[in-house]
Amino acid sequence: MRPCLQVLIGVLAAGVAACGDGGGGSSGSGPVGPTVAPGTTPGPASWAQYHGAVDHAGVDAGEPAAASPHVDWKSPPLDGQMHAAPLMLGDGVYVATEHDSVYRLDAATGAIRWQASLGTAVRGGEVVPRAADHGLCGGDPEYGVVSTPIIDTARNELFALAMVEPGRHHLEGVDLASGRVVMDRDVDPPGLDPLVQQQRTALVIDQGRVYAGFGGFNGDCGRYHGWVVGASEDGSGPVVSFSTDGTSAGIWGPSGPQVLADGTMLVATGNSGTADSGHANSVLRLTPTLTQTGAFFPPDRVALTVGDLDFGSMGPAVLGPDLAFQAGKAGVGYLFRISTMGSQAPAVFSAKVCSAAYGGTAWAPPYLYVPCLDGVHALRIDGERFTEVWHGPRTWAGPPVLSGGVLWSQDLSGTTLLGFDPVTGTAVTSLAVGQTVHFATPASGGGRLVIATRAPRVVSVAGV
Repeated sequence: MRPCLQVLIGVLAAGVAACGDGGGGSSGSGPVGPTVAPGTTPGPASWAQYHGAVDHAGVDAGEPAAASPHVDWKSPPLDGQMHAAPLMLGDGVYVATEHDSVYRLDAATGAIRWQASLGTAVRGGEVVPRAADHGLCGGDPEYGVVSTPIIDTARNELFALAMVEPGRHHLEGVDLASGRVVMDRDVDPPGLDPLVQQQRTALVIDQGRVYAGFGGFNGDCGRYHGWVVGASEDGSGPVVSFSTDGTSAGIWGPSGPQVLADGTMLVATGNSGTADSGHANSVLRLTPTLTQTGAFFPPDRVALTVGDLDFGSMGPAVLGPDLAFQAGKAGVGYLFRISTMGSQAPAVFSAKVCSAAYGGTAWAPPYLYVPCLDGVHALRIDGERFTEVWHGPRTWAGPPVLSGGVLWSQDLSGTTLLGFDPVTGTAVTSLAVGQTVHFATPASGGGRLVIATRAPRVVSVAGV
């Protein structure tokens, strides 16, 4: 057992209880103060993109051993739902809403330091207007920023992709210090119909471009495609793009594209409107200019389409220079070699992992943590094989992160943030933080976790 876990388990065994409750520019209103528990002095943080780093591993190795974790503040109510994961940098917490706002909160108190408006969000009734006969379409009252933004620390700039009236997708750059929108450009390429395309994947940056994946809205309505779009950070030059063939085959896994050291990108796709689509239910390999150079297909990809069992319900996880992992709604995990994707080689290993996997994994070698409808599943990767070493409680598990020697995952079917020993799976703590949206995952830094809730507020857990 790791020393930090011994400390935490000893503290908990001694009876320390977890606490908590179940057009561009910045606003002119001053800071708004929340209710704050005393005695919190967080340090600097750096969690500038989904799961903290370009590899999306979800590991904050710089945190001290967790001790007496507790809810220490809740932000004031924000102006819309938050499907986007929070980000942390220095003394700021950054979060984007479906009302097309980006907020900077004070990491120590949760007070609002600035609010930037990215435009007017598209009302829910305006999306997929030509697909009313398909039943449920969308389902949210408005669509603004859905995906997790990204911070370029060298530029001191946050990038978010907003859906704005009258129905376009705009990439916007926000200055971290002031909240001023410093870049705004349309990124919908020819052929992309914005009213049938939802942008849910986390943004990534590589070689001066911001990349985003697109799929369809809830209900698979309209003739959407899977898209990846890339635009320069300074707003100049053309937009590069890739579109899946046929219909559907959306690229929507919340963790987003996985960028390798040479700029190669891996993206996972979902179902297609036709069972024989060349891109449906696959992992695709793309160049930085978004030319496809390879693919990996599970052997039952046609059956996955027939059963609405998207292979791309989470993004790929890269486990080494030439090894990647993917699982989807069918719950089968695959290890495959990145170098042989061009020849459509079979998996080097596969096995049933869980009932269905969603969101994004955490990776702390040799352990891969997979979030599923029946809990977190911890896999040990040995060479080109994996075995399950523990299985968490049978709850809908949010994408996990590892911080302070504890593996954290939100119970998406309830209101609690759960903490586990990452090696044994022993439950070490649980905290009532409130109900969250699907695929909610925390950010870590400065001795705390922050997570977005349905309230809609951001909740901070200190002592992590």
